[in-house]
Amino acid sequence: MPAAKFAKHRTTNTPESSPSKLRIPRAGDIYVQRSTNTGRYCAYQITHVENTLPRDCVDVLWLDWVGNALPTEVEIAAMRPLVITHHWNERGIDHRRVTPSIPPSTYQYIANRVPLVSATSRSFSSWPSARDQGAEVEAEWLDRNPERLRRFEAARNSERTITLGNQKVRESFMRATPEILDHITNLADLDKLPRLLEIEARGPRPDLIAYLRTHDLLSRLTWNEHGQHVLDFRGVPHIEQIKLDVTGLETLYLHETLRTLTLTGTLHPRLRIHAHDDGALLTLGAPLAIAAPAQTDPGLPRLAHLYIEGITQLDLAAIVTLFPALERLVLIGKPGTLQNFSAIARLPNLHHLHIEELFGYAAADFPPPDTYPHLALLSLESIPADVATHVKKIYAPLKKTRILDLDVRKPRAPEWLAENLDNPFRAWDGSEFVTPANARRAAALYRKTLAELHARLEAPDAPTALPIWLNTLMRDWAATFNAWDKRTSWIMTEERETIFEAIENILLYAARSLPAAKIEVSALMNVFDELRDF
Repeated sequence: MPAAKFAKHRTTNTPESSPSKLRIPRAGDIYVQRSTNTGRYCAYQITHVENTLPRDCVDVLWLDWVGNALPTEVEIAAMRPLVITHHWNERGIDHRRVTPSIPPSTYQYIANRVPLVSATSRSFSSWPSARDQGAEVEAEWLDRNPERLRRFEAARNSERTITLGNQKVRESFMRATPEILDHITNLADLDKLPRLLEIEARGPRPDLIAYLRTHDLLSRLTWNEHGQHVLDFRGVPHIEQIKLDVTGLETLYLHETLRTLTLTGTLHPRLRIHAHDDGALLTLGAPLAIAAPAQTDPGLPRLAHLYIEGITQLDLAAIVTLFPALERLVLIGKPGTLQNFSAIARLPNLHHLHIEELFGYAAADFPPPDTYPHLALLSLESIPADVATHVKKIYAPLKKTRILDLDVRKPRAPEWLAENLDNPFRAWDGSEFVTPANARRAAALYRKTLAELHARLEAPDAPTALPIWLNTLMRDWAATFNAWDKRTSWIMTEERETIFEAIENILLYAARSLPAAKIEVSALMNVFDELRDF
């Protein structure tokens, strides 16, 4: 699961047995939240309340206190802003602006004192999760190997250059890539990087897991083309995120501290995953095949969080059967359709549900609010219009009786779906960053291009003429979008990715439809890339 997608969706928390009362926050309020990992409490202060924006928000400051019980008056008086040094952080504080303004139900009000930070925050984020609390993470970091921590701090701003394999990198470099690892026979050479936090490996590496077990600062691992049938990460101390190519893998053992597992490649039909507490603390980013009819149960009966994107068709009944304990479910279409949508009612523990670009279900299929007693966030984007209207109507009253962040946007009428379902620029319709005019003319350009492509595919001289036309098309598209972007520079990262997706769709369709034309998709994409100005 790409990280840019996960960041887009707010993080919420599972309520405790005695949630805090619905209370209007004030500047200076101090709240505590109990960790779902350890049971310890961490503290936060609301430093500023903003009521003038389109949505009420508050500024939240992480505090430096961690305790096994609620704080005493003396401990409250001693609380200070948390200085964060762990991992990629640059010795700063976490002071964030969040919505909604009402804290999640896991937050318990403790006291009010003068705000410890007077300036307002310029960083927008989400309420800190009970699974990932800053003060607890910082305390755990400081308990690691003292000598490694000393070297980590000493090299924080180092500009010294060292040689690894055939690469020259700074001593402060934090990631070992395949370009480095492919030229290292002994992984101990990586110890030259005292701030190494992430390894990205490619190909078989029998010594890799043994190395991970002896290096407690490492936090992230990506491993492609490992070629193994069994992988055993038990005993690895602190790798928190793994992105793993599971092609050919039949058995996977995970370690206790893993929090995020992202699977790529081709799932083996008998893949079995063994995780601490059956996945109760795990977030799984899985390919669509995880719920395919031919796939056996992968394990993880207590999986907490599931993220699937690129969905063309998904049976929700299969997801519910495999992962009945889900607390957070994020489903993103390509776009696509959902089957057996009503089965989602069998996930009573849900506190976070996000559905985007997925269709094929009706308003009557959406469960009523009392289905989810712990629901804290319901986010629906680009869904059937009748479902959007229905959900707004039946869920809106909950905002008055309990904390619910309800976000329903981009309702799609049947007529819109018929015209835009296969058009990549449909995502721009309703976007706050793209004007309606730009969204309309981009969608029209895509439809016009496809219509012309279909005509040219039928031409007698298509095998020789089509590559020439596509080359001209890349130049025309680059000139067109350059002109549209010239005055206001509105094409940013997400918009640029959508444009590239549209171009690639056209080229791949042409290549599949007429193999005799020998269309070089990568070369044509490069033509566009070289000519674009955005």
